Amino acid sequence: MEKKNKKPQRLKSDLISTLSHELRTPLSVIKEGISLLLDEVPGKINGDQKRILEMTKNNTDRLVQAITDFSKACQEDDIAK
Repeated sequence: MEKKNKKPQRLKSDLISTLSHELRTPLSVIKEGISLLLDEVPGKINGDQKRILEMTKNNTDRLVQAITDFSKACQEDDIAK
């Protein structure tokens, strides 16, 4: 009976891990692109552009942190069960 209970938990854990990875991967690319623009690698940016990029970077960081927090909470929940 215990094995049957572990299978859904394992599926849930695998799904959360996969979703976390699938969300973080494009966010990492976005963050890197924003950093390159803020560092003016492709060329100069003006003050308005810089503010928009910084706002985008901050919100991308918040989203990454939310994904991390959600993933950790799910792992802790799995451990507690």
